Amino acid sequence: MTKLLKEQQSSEVDVVLDASFIKAWSIRHPTDNQTGFSDADARVGRSGRSFALGYKLHLSIDHKTMLPLSSVFASANQNEKKHSLTILDKAKRILQRCKAKVRSVVADSQYSDSKLRDAVEKATIPYPANHMKGVAGLLRVDRKFRTYGSGEQRMEYHKRPLIEAVNSFLKTQFSMANNKVRGLKQVAFYALCSILCLVLIREAAQNIGKHEKAVKGKNVPSNQPCALCRCGESKNKPFCDGTHAKVGFKGAETASKKPHDKQAKVMDGPTLKLEDAPALCAAARFCHRGGGT
Repeated sequence: MTKLLKEQQSSEVDVVLDASFIKAWSIRHPTDNQTGFSDADARVGRSGRSFALGYKLHLSIDHKTMLPLSSVFASANQNEKKHSLTILDKAKRILQRCKAKVRSVVADSQYSDSKLRDAVEKATIPYPANHMKGVAGLLRVDRKFRTYGSGEQRMEYHKRPLIEAVNSFLKTQFSMANNKVRGLKQVAFYALCSILCLVLIREAAQNIGKHEKAVKGKNVPSNQPCALCRCGESKNKPFCDGTHAKVGFKGAETASKKPHDKQAKVMDGPTLKLEDAPALCAAARFCHRGGGT
C-alpha cells in the first residue's frame, strides 16, 4: 500500500473516514436482545436506518487513490467518535512513510467531535442539527442528504461518497458481506483479507499500467441497449454473449406466484402447529425466532 501511495507523489492527502456494518453470523441471545447467541462479541448497532447484530469496520482512505489507509474493528454498538482519533493516528503514520501528511479530514456527522477537529488543520465534518444551534455558515446535512454551508465546504464534503464506494467494493467484490465467522478477532481477520485483496488488485493493475481498471468498471453508453446474462455461462459477465443458446438454458419463469400462506403446509408438533412452504425455504436448519435478526 505504501508503494502505491509513493507512486502518486502526493505531499498532502485528504483522508476520508467512514464506518461500515458487518452482519454477525448469529442470532440475538434469547435472554439479552443486545448481544449475540453464538457470537458473544457481536452487539446490536445501527445498520443504515435500522438496527442489527454485528460489527463495524472503521476505515480511512486517501480520496485521490481510494486506497485504504487504516482500519479499526469494533462491535456495532460502539460510536464512531470513539475510534476516530485512532484511525487518524494510524493514517498519519502510514502517510509519514510516504513522506506525506494529512491536509484535511472528511467525514459524516457521526464523527463530529471537537478532538478530531483539533487534531487536523482542516476538517470537513457536518455538525448535527442539535449542535451549535443558531450559528450560521456551518456545514450541515439534512435527512434528505442535502448539504448546507459554504461552496467550499460542500465541495469538500462531496469527497465522502468515495469511501462508500470502497466499502461497497469490499462487500460486493471481495465478499466482506458474506461473513461466516464468529468473534471479533476472526471477523477482523476476515475483513482484513477483503481489504488485502483490494490492495493487491490495485497493485497488479498499477504494475501492468492499467490502474484505472481496478477502480472503474466498463462504461456503457446510456443510449445503447444491452442484454444481461441470466444463464451464468457468459464469458462477458454481466453482459450476455449468446452462450445460453449453446448450453440449452431455459429462461421461462417456473416459480409459483402464490403467497406464502397458499403454498404452506401445516406440520403438527407437540405444542404448536408450524406452517412451512418448502419451495421458499433455504433448508439451512437455522430458523430465526420471532423478533430476531
